[in-house]
Amino acid sequence: MKSSAEMAKVVRDIADYGGYGTSGLQQLWANTAQLADKCRLDPHTDLGWKQPRTPESDVLGLLQPARQELQQRTESALLQRFSSFSGSKLEKAKDRLSVELATISNLGFESYFLTVAEVSEMIRTMGCAEPHEAPVRRR
Repeated sequence: MKSSAEMAKVVRDIADYGGYGTSGLQQLWANTAQLADKCRLDPHTDLGWKQPRTPESDVLGLLQPARQELQQRTESALLQRFSSFSGSKLEKAKDRLSVELATISNLGFESYFLTVAEVSEMIRTMGCAEPHEAPVRRR
């Protein structure tokens, strides 16, 4: 890659060797800028960077938006998994779940998590061995 100064010299040399003079030099710069504008891509708009591509709700067979489905499933699972929790301990777990769900939602990954749950369930129903659950850390 050449520096700006090196590129300016190349353009001047091309215009000089081609016999185009100053007007040719200006036209070459204008054409180069126009071509660069046509080639320029915006990673977010043109390429979809940082925009998750996950299955739509109907592919997963959801009857409600993915966000609502994930919230209902996780809240239900929290109450089952931590059935011994009550009072402030339960509220702390619910608050943490809210923070985690907000992060997932802000990133647009609700259907990703539901897809992983769906695949995990398919594997379980196929009779494949399941990894042992990691122990729950309790403070």
